[in-house]
Amino acid sequence: MKKSFFKRSVGLFLVVSLIVTVFIVGATASDTNVLVADDSDRVPDVFKLQAMAVDAYSVLQTTFTVDKYGVVFYPADYAGAWIDDFKLHIAVVATKQKPSVDYVSLLKEFDCVVYEVADYSLNELDSVRNYVFRILKKEYPIVSHYVDVKTNKIYLGLLESNEKNNEEGIVSSISLLLESNGLKDILPDRGITDDLFVLYYEDGLINTEATIYGGMAMNIGSSTGLCTTIGVAGKFTANSVTYNGIITHGHELAVSGTNQTIYRGGSEFGKVALLMYQNNGSGDWACVRMTSSDTLTNQIYGSSSAYVRNITGTLDDLAVGTAVMKYGRASGYAEAVILAQGVDVTTPEGYLVKGLTKANLTSGASTGGDSGGPYYTQSSSGGNSYNFVGVHHGSNTGNGGTNVWFTPYVRFKSYFTVKTS
Repeated sequence: MKKSFFKRSVGLFLVVSLIVTVFIVGATASDTNVLVADDSDRVPDVFKLQAMAVDAYSVLQTTFTVDKYGVVFYPADYAGAWIDDFKLHIAVVATKQKPSVDYVSLLKEFDCVVYEVADYSLNELDSVRNYVFRILKKEYPIVSHYVDVKTNKIYLGLLESNEKNNEEGIVSSISLLLESNGLKDILPDRGITDDLFVLYYEDGLINTEATIYGGMAMNIGSSTGLCTTIGVAGKFTANSVTYNGIITHGHELAVSGTNQTIYRGGSEFGKVALLMYQNNGSGDWACVRMTSSDTLTNQIYGSSSAYVRNITGTLDDLAVGTAVMKYGRASGYAEAVILAQGVDVTTPEGYLVKGLTKANLTSGASTGGDSGGPYYTQSSSGGNSYNFVGVHHGSNTGNGGTNVWFTPYVRFKSYFTVKTS
């Protein structure tokens, strides 16, 4: 294997603190400056033009099996999907027998769907990348890895600061894996070539951003504790009891002790009841049950905190190429485009956090304090109607980058029901 087969794509590394967030609205005296107004005229045309393709992708997702941890199981012939030029591209492995989904029939009402042919299914590439990661991590700190559905390749992310000199060693290690029985056992009837892998570099680890309309601030542990962002309001069940509450990030929170209690406006707001932030965990999120008398709504901040937008639905995740909106307590409103789904990252604590979605900022900013804030996109029905899609985990903007990561709704939908009216 030659070193030249690796394509180096400059990135910034993402590693970790995921932060699933939820939002909730609290009607307090300090919120009286919020205008319950429709700012849909401020939404860029891209969100309106892509809405039909987003709907088609949502219909496609209904055919996938999802376990209670939000892990998605794909059909045997499915190789991924992405949005480009406002069309939904669906890749299918033509060599597979008896496709488990009749895509054409399923999506016959959508004229925005385009079909592509791929060499490997998403299931196959996920198996290969997980096997390679398990072997390589013993010697090289792979900080992120994912399947790029548009190129049908496996991307392995390394820290440029200390891994540049190890590139030949990594290439040699993958060459040995290609010759070993391990990968042959995963794909016994398929050939695996060098150009299946793409090596890229991250400039540094991502910074976690912790800071009751969705997007409002909350404090962890005390009224002056770490300030993070509320995601969205809803309901969840813990110990057979159903609670009103919010969803937010899981890192830095706890289900007992000081960091179980959440404050807002100087008073106790709620307590963490369910938490997902652990090694090999699926996403980074926490459910906070209400202990205050604040009123929960289905609204989140819009183009600024002077406007609110109605969450009328949810989407499990967004296809690569989809434009998305976000709101953070510290940096306010921003827009981004989805780069990859199912991204696994290694956190500073050494956790392997699975199933994040990576996006690139196209406007606005992201900074410390945004963790837990909502991600959403406009509904195809238009007007002041939006779909919630996840909560903010972190970004690499502190290292000069433009990438953000969030936990998609599919990772916690089995536990938390978003308020949509």
